[in-house]
Formats: sequence, C-alpha cells, structure tokens
Amino acid sequence: MPAVPASFRGRLLLLVAVGLAARLLYALVVMDGAGVRGDGEQFRLLALGLADGEGYRQPRVVAMSDVPTADKPPLYPLMLAIPSVLGWTSIEAHRIASCLMGAALVAGLGLLGRRLGGDRIALAAAGIAAVYPPLVVLDGAVRSESLYA
Repeated sequence: MPAVPASFRGRLLLLVAVGLAARLLYALVVMDGAGVRGDGEQFRLLALGLADGEGYRQPRVVAMSDVPTADKPPLYPLMLAIPSVLGWTSIEAHRIASCLMGAALVAGLGLLGRRLGGDRIALAAAGIAAVYPPLVVLDGAVRSESLYA
C-alpha cells in the first residue's frame, strides 16, 4: 500500500486526484449514455454556440433563435466552449471539463482552508469537497455550481 504523502502539498494533490476520480467515475460510468437536461442542456448549447462564433444566443427558442441572452451566467458556458473550440463537443467532453472545474474547487477549498484555519482544516475541507455527493453529481450533470463555488 502506498504511503500517504507527508507534505501538505502532497496530501492536497492526493485529495484533488480523489475528487477528480470520483467526478469522472460518476460522469463517465454512472451517467454513461444519459443525456443532459434543463440548465445543463442550456449551458452545453450556449457553449457550442460560443465555439461556433454565435455569441451568447438564446438556445432552442424556435421563434427567437437569434436573440442575445443574459439568462445564464456567462463564465461556465465560456469554459465549456474551450474544449468545443478544439473539436471536443460531446456530452462526455463537457462532463470532463466540468469535472476538472470540480477538482479545481477541491484545490481551492484546501488552499482557502489552510489560510483560514491551518493544514488540518484545509485537508478536511478538501476531503469533504472531494467526495461530497451534491458536488460530484452536479459536475456530471454539466451544472455551473463547482465553477461558481
């Protein structure tokens, strides 16, 4: 059995890896073949539109398909547009991008916890965020919560 890293950095990186693994397992195995609905679908469509150079346009409104929108927060679709510009436009690609944002949340909470309460608080916060079911599930559903947290 491998040893747990002794340094704070090593332990935090281990928790980030656990958080990323949990998110990818949920997003790519549990959600395999499942579509995205609601806000997740709108975020995806906004991202695809951004990647195609259409800007922030209202997705799937038949009568008003060329209407600019501010309905959804702009940063999350912009982040999802990055893999889309590279040709990775599938639901799985967007789920992976969202999982990476969730792993960044784990790291951010660890660093914030260290600043506010020391190493033990930091690692506890990162450990909880790594496996906290609502955060894991939201990344698989292509929702913006991890990024905005």
